[in-house]
Amino acid sequence: PVYIGTINYAYYTSIVNKVLGGASVEFNQAAYDLIGYYGNDFKYSRTLSSMNISLFAGDEVIMGKVGIYFMAGVYLLNPRKDAPMYVKIGANYYFVSVGKNKNTKFFIGSNLKTHFFVAQFYEMCAGVAF
Repeated sequence: PVYIGTINYAYYTSIVNKVLGGASVEFNQAAYDLIGYYGNDFKYSRTLSSMNISLFAGDEVIMGKVGIYFMAGVYLLNPRKDAPMYVKIGANYYFVSVGKNKNTKFFIGSNLKTHFFVAQFYEMCAGVAF
């Protein structure tokens, strides 16, 4: 598995479109296990060598409760020397808005992460937008 934590800011340009930007941290369990098996030839620790830290920007088109998005990102920390940039395309499903002002939305989604047209992995996600 690859564990990912993301934080971003979204700005609605219209009722059906938003642009977003943020940061992401990934921990790749397979890389961690492989480094443990073969030894660490990296200048970072085993844990840090299994991580990627990146900045990204994207756009999401919202149609009812479904949002289709495209994101492009660049790595700030990339110890395994993956390609320096990546692209994610995917979809989110937003549940009913909750909270005092009805601004909080829980969502689930899925996307595909690629490095220059070579797929790295397919991911499932869950989160909250407020």
